[in-house]
Formats: sequence, structure tokens, C-alpha cells
Amino acid sequence: MSGVGVFSFPRSGTHFLINALTANFPFQGMANIDYDTVQGANFFHPAHIQQLFQQLQANAGHIAKSHFEAPFVADAVKRAGDGYTILYIHRHPAATLNSYRKFIQSWPWVMGPKHDSLVGFMNAAPKGQMLLSMYESAPTILDFWARHVTDWRRLAETQDNVHVVRYEDLAGGFEDEMSRIADLINRPLDKAVPPARDAYIEGGEIVYEDPEDEGWRERGQRLAMERYPELMAELGYA
Repeated sequence: MSGVGVFSFPRSGTHFLINALTANFPFQGMANIDYDTVQGANFFHPAHIQQLFQQLQANAGHIAKSHFEAPFVADAVKRAGDGYTILYIHRHPAATLNSYRKFIQSWPWVMGPKHDSLVGFMNAAPKGQMLLSMYESAPTILDFWARHVTDWRRLAETQDNVHVVRYEDLAGGFEDEMSRIADLINRPLDKAVPPARDAYIEGGEIVYEDPEDEGWRERGQRLAMERYPELMAELGYA
């Protein structure tokens, strides 16, 4: 039985997928893989990442969660083969980045640039704590998101142990998507059960009075389409 990791850009439905997995398969919990929780690791050193993946493979009962870009772990993923499976979840950029914008506003430290508008946030340069999940710099947060999704999708095209999940498919066709995921992670599933809210592994709480009006989604869609029309079409967001 291989271990399972859930990777994503922040606020892409990461915990929704993790909770769906723990509700339907015998996982015991979640392990965060980032600079805050894995002390002393050099995530730019392939040997350190390889050791980390060996530990994850030995602890298949836990789901690993990370927001790292694909180049951090690509070599270790290839070496792991069918001994470790990664599910990469993505969500519409307007919804993802608006949630991320509000999430960043909730914290008293510099997690990232603070903006009261989605478009301002999408066009802002990454900074603060969000830089820790970046393999290299990006001009804007929208560019960071697009590269994150693109690199993981490319890795999934070449590696049989990396699979892409659309948040919208999981949310809108839960049973069918969970059946597909069960096949991908090679675990039996009779009937998919939505995760109970009282058993959720929670993400960070958003505490922020948002001045953005209801047109944020259309403005975010328009900007993403202007900058990345081909990617948006490939993802089914055009």
C-alpha cells in the first residue's frame, strides 16, 4: 500500500480533498510538509527531499500535505514510483486567489501582500511567508499560481504516481470523482461518503471584514483569461 500526499497552491480545496480521503479510507491523520513543521530540512537539497519521501513511504497511514512547487520534489517523486502517490488539486484562480487574499489579511505577520481587491492581489508581487513555497521568484501572484499549476500538471503527464484533481469535479460530482481517486490510489471504495463537518481537519480560519464587492469573480476571471487564455481553457475555466 503506497503512501499518499496532497499538494496544491494554497486555498485550492486542499483540506476538502484531505477530509474526503480520511472519510473514505483508513488514513490516521495529516502531516504538513513545509518549513514550519520539518525542522532542519534543506528543501533545495535533493538528498534531503529523498530522505523525507522515504519517511513518508514508511508512514503510509498519514496523508502528507504541502504547497511546494513541483521542482522541489520532482526527483524524489520519480524515484518513489508506485511506492508513493501524489494528488495535486487545483481550483479556479479567481476563487483560489480571493480566498488566499482574505486568508493573508487574517494574520498579524507578513504572510503575503495585503490588498482589499482581488485584482490588486493578483497583480501584486509575492512576498513574505508565501515565498517559502516558491522554487523561484515570480512577477505577480497570478504568475505564481499559473506556474504552480502548470508545473504540477506537466509532472503528472510524465509520472504515473502523480494525478491531478479539479476542485470543481470533487465538489460537483463527489461520488464519481472519489471513485476515480480510489482507483488512482489503489484503495477499495464501495460508496463515497462526504466528510462530516465535525470531523474536518481544518485549514486556517479567515477573520477579515472584506470590502470587495460581488463582482470580484468576474474581474478575476477576466484578468486570468487575459494573461493565461490557453491554461484557463486547458483547466476548463475559460
